[in-house]
Amino acid sequence: MKPSRGIRAIVCSVMPVLVLSARQAVAGPPFMTDDPVPVDYRHSEFYIFSTQDKARDGKNSAFPAFEFNYGVFPDTQLHLVVPFARSAPNDTSAASGIGDVEIGVKYRLVRETGSSPQIGIFPMAELATGDSSKGLGNGRTWWRLPVWMQKGWGEWTTYGGAGYVVNRAAGQKNYSFAGWLLQKDIGEKWTLGGEVFAHGRDAVDGQATTLLNAAGVAGLLLFPRPQTAPEHDPMPVTFSRRTGSLWLSLFFALLVGLPLWARLFPGPIVAMVDAFYRAGSLVFGGGHVVLPLLQAEVVPPGWIGNEAFLAGYGAAPAVPGPLFTFAAFLGASMNTGPSGWMGGLICLVAIFAPSFLLVAGALPFCESLRRSVHAQAALGGVNAAVVGLLLAALYQPVWTSAIQQPQDFGLALVALMFWKLPPWLVVMGGGAAGWLLSIVL
Repeated sequence: MKPSRGIRAIVCSVMPVLVLSARQAVAGPPFMTDDPVPVDYRHSEFYIFSTQDKARDGKNSAFPAFEFNYGVFPDTQLHLVVPFARSAPNDTSAASGIGDVEIGVKYRLVRETGSSPQIGIFPMAELATGDSSKGLGNGRTWWRLPVWMQKGWGEWTTYGGAGYVVNRAAGQKNYSFAGWLLQKDIGEKWTLGGEVFAHGRDAVDGQATTLLNAAGVAGLLLFPRPQTAPEHDPMPVTFSRRTGSLWLSLFFALLVGLPLWARLFPGPIVAMVDAFYRAGSLVFGGGHVVLPLLQAEVVPPGWIGNEAFLAGYGAAPAVPGPLFTFAAFLGASMNTGPSGWMGGLICLVAIFAPSFLLVAGALPFCESLRRSVHAQAALGGVNAAVVGLLLAALYQPVWTSAIQQPQDFGLALVALMFWKLPPWLVVMGGGAAGWLLSIVL
């Protein structure tokens, strides 16, 4: 995303994380300050997080954003962040799409001893993959060049440092930044910390900013871990892990490459494939969670009206099969580009393709994950997060567009909870009541 101008508030949440390395200081989200500790050699970290920057001229957010770190050599870590960005200026319509992809290398120069801290560098580049005309990117690759140090004493850890940002995009400025953090492990389940982070003017019309941040991170140990994985019959898998890795590589290549292809070679078909493939890739918690992602992709550009979108969504549960078949209705109802049966087929294949690639890619590794107590604990966190995602999808856009007054909700609640009427009868009765009211009033 484009660097924020005069940040007033930052909201950062971390969804369940699967960390395949030893426990260490928790740097990165939700903290702005980083540490010099790379991921252990041949180990990896994977985060799913969200951020929101709010300023006087609007809001920029990333949800979801994917971070992957890998210890490629001793004391050396490769770093990648792929964000799904959304820009909501006050004076224009909102836009969403792939943001600026972040790559970097963390290298530890000095290891920690009893009397001296460890020191490392973490140069990063923000690639101009986001559409700057829509506020989704900087418009030009920019660089962040920090130096970090860290020292620990038992349950206490402190780290921080400073650096310089080189940003020569239009309207932006080079600036320095610095941050320091103190954190404490609270038992085995929580880490609490507080930091001070400041940076200079990052834009021609921006201003210097100082942030105070207090945050907590719950580890995988928050959820009870079984001492041993449950017994089960092994799954028959007929292809190797190398083949599975190829399918997973194709999944991520399309996830990152389709937005770039749509930007370099714009056209209605590639735009549709990009939008529906990304929606199918980023969904968590079942078909209902994909609703806000699809609405953000097809309604703001004018591909389909919001009333038609909600009407199709209301009818989708009556169709046999997964809720993702709603994509066929959207493709067939497009106002621009291919529509009819061709548009429906394109969108249907695009939204289901990530599922097939992920299943084929994960099968060779599934047996190891089923036997891992760490994966079992992570799954408990995923299940908890899914509840929140489903509630969010219920509220926006269903509740905000369909519940106009308390009576709308109260009548359905009474019919379902007290009269014990079947849901299909409540839906049909509500439709008939609305039709009669429209005639009478």
